[in-house]
Amino acid sequence: MGSAQAAGGGDLWIMKLDGTGAEQFETLIDFSKLRSIATTTKVNEPSFALTLYNSDKDFNVLRVTPKGEVTAKRTLPGMWYVALRPMQPTSKTLIVTYTEQGSRATLYILSDQLEDAEPPRSIKNYDVTQGLGYGFNDGSVALFGRDRGLDR
Repeated sequence: MGSAQAAGGGDLWIMKLDGTGAEQFETLIDFSKLRSIATTTKVNEPSFALTLYNSDKDFNVLRVTPKGEVTAKRTLPGMWYVALRPMQPTSKTLIVTYTEQGSRATLYILSDQLEDAEPPRSIKNYDVTQGLGYGFNDGSVALFGRDRGLDR
């Protein structure tokens, strides 16, 4: 998965390769269409959770099939955000958002339809925007980054 930006907008690029490196499919999705697209009915195939900048105060989370069909869409508050990597196969999407100029961090655990699977919860303001994080099926997370209170 990758993206390309140009002066007039950008595209999301999804390609799947098999175990030998042979291409199974490739899709280009126009970013500008994702901002206003209506969701399709739920489909029974693999999908990807993507984040898409919306404004300085919020962003969109989209669930997209390999064919580029948006099956779910949600707007979350936040100036910065990090999607956590799952440690086990899961239909949940875990995202840490940072609001109020980075002074508050919130963990969202979303269902496959991007609804709250659990209530959002405030977490220590630990900066994973330059690191990474992992989510576990029990709702716990492992975050690698730095404490925002330290400036070293």
